[in-house]
Amino acid sequence: MSTVKEAQERATRIALKEDRARDAARALQEREAERKAAILKTAQLRALRLANGDTAAVQRKKAK
Repeated sequence: MSTVKEAQERATRIALKEDRARDAARALQEREAERKAAILKTAQLRALRLANGDTAAVQRKKAK
């Protein structure tokens, strides 16, 4: 039979595991948001370069 102390320890372990899972999910969401922001910023900068007539910089980028 489980004692009260064992049950409390098990509940603590489960709670810590759930906390780690939530933290991992939150970190993944943050990384994804940062990745999307970087892609958007890159697209905006490319559009600005094209609008300013700096096609040489865009062509160099595509050639790589």
